[in-house]
Amino acid sequence: MVEDSNKTKAELLDTVVRLRRHVRELEETANNTERETSGLTERDTDQLALCDFIRDFFFIVDSAGRIHHVNQVLLDRLRYTREELLGESISKLLPHEWHAATGVMISDVMAGRNDMYTTSLLTKEGISIPVGTAVMVRKWGDRDMLFYLSHDISVHQQKEDALRESEKKYKTLYHIIRLMCDNVPDLIWAKDLEKRFIFVNKAICDRLLNAKDTDEPVGKNDIFFAEREKKGHPDDPQWHTFSEICRDSDSVVMKTKKPQRFDETGNVKGEFLFLDVYKAPMFDEHGEIIGIVGCGRDVTKERYIERELRDSENRYRAIVEDQTELICRFLPDGTLSFVNDAYCRYFGKSREDLIGRSFIPLIPPDDHVIVQQQFASLSAENRVASCEHRVELPDGTIRWMSWTDRAIVDNEGTLIEYQSVGRDITERKHMEEALQRVNEELDRRVKDRTAELSIANEKLCEEIEERKHVQEQLDSQRRNLEEMNVALRILLEKRDENRQVLEEKVLRNVKELVLPYLERLKRYELDCRQKVCLGIVESNLRDIISPFLQNLSPRFVNLSPAEGQVANLIKNGQSTKEIAEVMNLSRKTIETHRKNIRKKIGLTNKKINLITHLMSMK
Repeated sequence: MVEDSNKTKAELLDTVVRLRRHVRELEETANNTERETSGLTERDTDQLALCDFIRDFFFIVDSAGRIHHVNQVLLDRLRYTREELLGESISKLLPHEWHAATGVMISDVMAGRNDMYTTSLLTKEGISIPVGTAVMVRKWGDRDMLFYLSHDISVHQQKEDALRESEKKYKTLYHIIRLMCDNVPDLIWAKDLEKRFIFVNKAICDRLLNAKDTDEPVGKNDIFFAEREKKGHPDDPQWHTFSEICRDSDSVVMKTKKPQRFDETGNVKGEFLFLDVYKAPMFDEHGEIIGIVGCGRDVTKERYIERELRDSENRYRAIVEDQTELICRFLPDGTLSFVNDAYCRYFGKSREDLIGRSFIPLIPPDDHVIVQQQFASLSAENRVASCEHRVELPDGTIRWMSWTDRAIVDNEGTLIEYQSVGRDITERKHMEEALQRVNEELDRRVKDRTAELSIANEKLCEEIEERKHVQEQLDSQRRNLEEMNVALRILLEKRDENRQVLEEKVLRNVKELVLPYLERLKRYELDCRQKVCLGIVESNLRDIISPFLQNLSPRFVNLSPAEGQVANLIKNGQSTKEIAEVMNLSRKTIETHRKNIRKKIGLTNKKINLITHLMSMK
């Protein structure tokens, strides 16, 4: 567009030169006229006729502003006839705003103060045609006349307007781009093939180059600013080290002619800086590389956070992998996203076989409802719950597991995952089942004994009724019978007391003197018949002493067979060392038994001699 503008100006100058040439020819014609009258010579007429062949507007005006001659081009372009213009004021061809200045313009030209104007000529319809006008004062006949030569500059003006509009848009666009680049926190720059900056934004000036403004780096390379920083702090070699580490990345991009990504690090102003950098070659319209463009983001904090997260994750993983409990994470649909080594070992599968698959097939179908209810109870408000259910191992074995499940939610409170920690409770379940069976057997025996007591009570009630009946009949013997009844009650109570003492003694003797040795016999190598006989003996002994358990004090029942044996040896005056040798146990184990015995018979924190107390319990 600039070239078109220059070309139009050159054409205008050429036209002015041609106008001057024509005017000189007219002047020579006028000067050579042989007549001093106001009439035209034949040569003047010929010169005027030649003006009809030029492409520009030509007209002659007198000092009063009246038109004396117009060429054919003017008539054709402005759509006038010659008769409509000759003798008319020049104002008829000029825009309204020029009417008042017409006289001044003519005076200036006559005085030689101005001979070039840019104005417009109006067509008969009032359409404005911009023109560049050259004016000369020359003799025409015997009078000084103004010779006007106007060149149509509408195309030129359109080009100039377009150029001005383009420049305005360019400046606006540049301003917007500059604002955009200077307001982003990322570092943005462009370099030529000599690695000199041709554009930088404010962020790189402030964060990396320490430049006073965005114009200072233009024409300089980053080494210039690095050296300046080092010279400013000669006592601190670590003040600026950034350019030493990353100076070759420009060459890599220029050599490969492909976009590249780099991690560039180093000290800037004494502080460590980590940049995530993208660089790309810059090509012209012919596909030739003319430089590189780059952007960098300060990710120092992010890298520190990433490193801390990695360290934290490694610590967490080490803790999780070292646990004996089964730990897993899974999505709401049951798909496993994490399992620890203990989980893999327990189910006999690799991590690859488990991750990405549901854990539901590991649970027997009958327990699916338990699992569904468990996870339905978890939410953002209730994040932790526990349950127990069975699992099936690859070999078909059914085991019991206790799970503690935690719901994991995002920042909006949406449930995104579950974490479960489980442990095997199969042995505990078996013990609970055995205990349940024992409790059921005890309940049965209690019911049987209660029934027996009820029958005895009924009989006793019948006897009491009979006695009352007899007492009513033998009122005279009431006092004697009451005394006999009191005596009978005392005897019954004494009998019960003696029976209880006997039962306690039998039970204690069996537990202390028989059962421990049966336990020791079990540890010897016995044949099948001996083991059967031993089992029958132990079962019969327990059946014999079981009826006594209802009437014994809990402090005797609670002693284990080993504790009963230790208590019996203590009561017989044996020391801890002697007891350890007899029972083939360590002294520390005997001391533990002694503490448990004191606790179970209620002597904890009491200054009572254990031997004395045991002897008093005969």
